[in-house]
Formats: sequence, structure tokens, C-alpha cells
Amino acid sequence: MATCMSSIQEMIRRTRVNRVVVVGEEMHARCRDILTFLSRCRIPYCWVDRTLDAERIPENLLIPATGLIAIVDGEKVLSEPTEREMAEALGLQTKPHATTYDVVIVGGGPAGLAAAVCGSSEGLRVLIVEQTMPGGQAGTSSRIENYLGFPGGISGEELSERALGQACRFGTEIVITRRAERIDRNGKEKTLTLDGGLKISSRSIVLATGVDWRLLEADGIERMIGHGVVYGAARTEAMAVAGKHIFIVGGGNSAGQAAIYFSDYAATITLIIRGDGLVQSMSQYLIVEIGRKANIWVETNTEVVGGWHLQP
Repeated sequence: MATCMSSIQEMIRRTRVNRVVVVGEEMHARCRDILTFLSRCRIPYCWVDRTLDAERIPENLLIPATGLIAIVDGEKVLSEPTEREMAEALGLQTKPHATTYDVVIVGGGPAGLAAAVCGSSEGLRVLIVEQTMPGGQAGTSSRIENYLGFPGGISGEELSERALGQACRFGTEIVITRRAERIDRNGKEKTLTLDGGLKISSRSIVLATGVDWRLLEADGIERMIGHGVVYGAARTEAMAVAGKHIFIVGGGNSAGQAAIYFSDYAATITLIIRGDGLVQSMSQYLIVEIGRKANIWVETNTEVVGGWHLQP
């Protein structure tokens, strides 16, 4: 009975009314960023391709004829919104409730969330400051199978959601779309300055800033970001690659996880790596799984030197 009730609750949660309608073209540079933000924040949304699904745009709303538009709760119309503007329109926390905490953690990835659980479970007042959304780079992984406690694997998005829920249950406070800019020390007290001049005092500051994507140094690639070239492999990209021939640059675990996940959607996937093989850079379980996929190829001793966007 408990399992049945849990399944019903999950179904209700997943089928609730969309809070956000995103209107834009598939190749809009910011569209994917906003969709990824909403997905990782677990905000129900739907995406309307302006060129293919114009009839789905609500008739009672006057919106610009071009560009990225987000309609929040059927009322607020945001033009070319940033992640912070989206968060504030949705009522998500972007400012701390207090000015003093026992522990401030900069970064909301797995390490930052783990530190928050440890601190808040001991009764400390803990604040997480996250520049984008909880989960960090791990939150964009389509599948993680070597994380302790999940023998069947788990998506980065779900892992982040569980860790965040655990931290919040113990009383951790989290602000998103905020950047830490400066740390000053005055005796035992530390002061963290956030963008916008917000200052927070704390006895301890934990830096869990994680890693960022290594940008591809190739001619023309920068102009193609958001126009066929994306960094990361969020699950929201699955429909965008359906039936297409895609290339994944890199031979690390993130590349392997993306290749396996997208192989159920894309026609073919080519992994481009500079080395002689995957053994030096990828976990063995991923190499074995890739070998079982008929539509994944590995192109070794290859490097991307340029890219060009051809207009239709």
C-alpha cells in the first residue's frame, strides 16, 4: 500500500500544471539555458517552438514576435530573462534571510550539499550560495553509476534533488543565482560579499566551487554556442538530438554518460578524443557499456580545429 501511495504521489507531482511556458526558437542561444534551469529546479514547464507550434501560444497574451519569452503562472511575461529574473518571478530564494550564519558554503554541488547536511544536522545555521542552481556540474550528468549508495545508477538531476531535500530538511537555507565576489576577515569573523553588494557574516566559510567546463579552443565554435553547440549533457537535450547525428568532444566519464544516454534518442553518436583510446580517461564500466551500443563510434587521435554554422 505504501509503495502504491508513493507512486500515485509521484505521478501527481510529475503531471501538475505547467508553471512556465517558454516561447522561442530551438536554436535561440539562451533557450536551452532557461529550459535547463527550470528542469533542474523542478519547475513544471512546456516549451513552444515559435516557428513550429505557433498555435500553442496563449491568444490572450500580447508577446513580442521574436526572441525568447517566458510566461510565468499565466500572468508574468519575461522577455529574454536571466536565470535570476526567472527565479524571482517564480518566488525562488535569491537573497539570504539573515546577515549572520554559523557556516556559509559557496557552491551547491554534491560537495557543498554534503557539507550542508553535515553542518545543519548538528544544529548549525547553514547557508548555501549557488551561482546557478543546485547540483553543480554533476547535476547536468544524464546518468551516474559509480556513486556510492546507488547500485542501479542515478541521474545527476535526481541525485541533486535528493541531496538538496536532505539539506533543507535539516534547515539549510539556499540562495540561487548569486555569485560570491569577496571574502574579508576580521578576527574570527568572516564577511562574504555577494554580487549586488550583499554582505554576510559567518564564523566559517566553506569553498565548494567545483569545476567548470573546459571551453573548446577551435575557430568559430564560440559563435555556434546555442546554435548546435552546447556544453554539458542535461537530460533536457534528449528531444533536441532525436534522430540526429551528433558528436561528443571528450573522453571522460561525462562524455561516456552522455553518449550512453543520448544513444536512445540520436541516430548516431561519435565520440571525438585526442588519445589512442578511452582506457586512460574513462571508467571501465562506461567503456563496456559503450561497446554494447551499435550506434556509438569512437574517433581516436582526432581534434576539433574549427566549426561553421551554415544558415538554411
